[in-house]
Amino acid sequence: VYGQQFIFNNYNRASGLPSNYINCIFQDSTGYMWFGTDKGLCRFDGKSFVTYTDADGLADNFIYTIYQDSKKNLWVSTFGKGVCKFDGNKFTNYKIPVDTANEVLAIDEDRFGRMYFLMYDHLAILNKNKFYVFNSFPSQPILLTLRDGTILVSDSLDACRIIPTNNNKLDLVRLKFPARIQKLFSKQVPVKAIQKKDGLICLITE
Repeated sequence: VYGQQFIFNNYNRASGLPSNYINCIFQDSTGYMWFGTDKGLCRFDGKSFVTYTDADGLADNFIYTIYQDSKKNLWVSTFGKGVCKFDGNKFTNYKIPVDTANEVLAIDEDRFGRMYFLMYDHLAILNKNKFYVFNSFPSQPILLTLRDGTILVSDSLDACRIIPTNNNKLDLVRLKFPARIQKLFSKQVPVKAIQKKDGLICLITE
């Protein structure tokens, strides 16, 4: 009996990528692969690459994270210049009204179609082209919509469970990790969260 063998293809600048520095990878609902690089946003159809830059309307070429909303719009965060929405034809840029740099760590959407942007110590909600900014939030890039419709925001010490309501206020439930979990996270910082089919939430560390 032989184990399954995997075939890997390597892609780099020689293959059509604008840069070998990849910050994030995302697959959209149609199957396209998207790569956030320091030289622009890149789409891959399995054969060739197409790169979008500030010349195409991006606010900045350094792409930190990618997300697709329920309307199939692609959202990307840039390095200090806010977020951009791509509808497949054009980019719309949004500057989040905070005093700190517009560095968005994670993007998500609630069941009302509002967009959530997690930043260092801030959470911004975009509703009908207006931002609502909330302070004193965990500063690690963990932002996850759970199956019950609530939203989890977490760092290495504690977490917030957001219960979306049909207004622009936040109904928060503060969660505290046990001491043994905090001790673990002090050495291995959580960077991503997933929810399994049985409802269990798993935090992935560096």
